Amino acid sequence: MWEAFCGSIIRDSCAGELAPFRQPQLECATAKFAGLKSIAVHRRSVRWFQDRDVPRALVEEAAAVGLTAPSACNRQSFRLLIIDDPELRKRVAKIPMGTAGFADQIPAIAVLIGQHRGYEHERDRHAIYVDGGLFASGFVLALEGLGLNSCCINWPEIRVKNRQIRKLIGLDEDERVIMLVAIGYGTENQLVPRSHKRHVKTVVEWR
Repeated sequence: MWEAFCGSIIRDSCAGELAPFRQPQLECATAKFAGLKSIAVHRRSVRWFQDRDVPRALVEEAAAVGLTAPSACNRQSFRLLIIDDPELRKRVAKIPMGTAGFADQIPAIAVLIGQHRGYEHERDRHAIYVDGGLFASGFVLALEGLGLNSCCINWPEIRVKNRQIRKLIGLDEDERVIMLVAIGYGTENQLVPRSHKRHVKTVVEWR
């Protein structure tokens, strides 16, 4: 499994020159930061969606942003399964806890799947969750910037749930679900929970 993964990395990397380069200064950094912060502050979890197809091209654009995230040794050992088939997405959406009441009307659902094949040592058994979380952060912000709403769905680490989704979407032995993301165009004027975020001073510590 490890050898196969390394082989795929080598093949995929042949498209560009593998050589160090000088990192340039970001132009108009202040304005770009303001735009990023505006998107991040605006984004909220939306659970009610219009009966409207989600453009696959936009989701792939958002995934491309997610793939710019750092990962351990740049292995990016995960895949993103996007389900927009009406029957399958309903069945998948009902498996995790926390989707009661809105699972049936999600236009598209993304399943972020970690692959342990990218790591040969036991010490890295949690790396898929770290890498997956970094990817997901950029992914959902990019969705928002492209006009799509989303709702991050926690994946419960419960054996029966793992068996259900493994059978339904066909996971390999080394694959684990990290999280799900509901995607669509939110209905207009819907109320969303007012989630107060922690103040930076309660999180950041200097020494």
